[in-house]
Amino acid sequence: MAKQGNLIPYMIIATFILFGGYIGMFVVRSHDSTVNLVSDDYYAKEIAFQDQIEINKASLPYKKEYQLEKLENALAISFAEELKGMKGEIQFYRPADHNMDFKLKLNLSNKHKMTINTEKITSGYWVVKVFGEKEGQSYFFEKEITL
Repeated sequence: MAKQGNLIPYMIIATFILFGGYIGMFVVRSHDSTVNLVSDDYYAKEIAFQDQIEINKASLPYKKEYQLEKLENALAISFAEELKGMKGEIQFYRPADHNMDFKLKLNLSNKHKMTINTEKITSGYWVVKVFGEKEGQSYFFEKEITL
């Protein structure tokens, strides 16, 4: 009479082989993918980052006065009185769709407020970034708003 074989050892071996193949597939795929964690101009970006830290320090006393106020079909942006006459750029950043991002010129000649028409701006979540300069000093402000 022929002896009936037990399949459990073969199933264990097959499981190890399949698991090894599965891990091997991920190793091969990871070698094929490109991962760039450091940019080519790393040191230049580090210096620019340090400059941004200095700009943030200069902007800190005026952060509370930086206000965004939703009006009917408009957005009012106000700054501290001391920043009257600041020039620069306002960047509207839309995290959900970068194709909707746009920039406007900031010109606070003899005033500390600016009104922007929002009729053509898509409603939703926006990050409003202001890059300004007055008398050689750079300033940066950022606020989030839902239009």
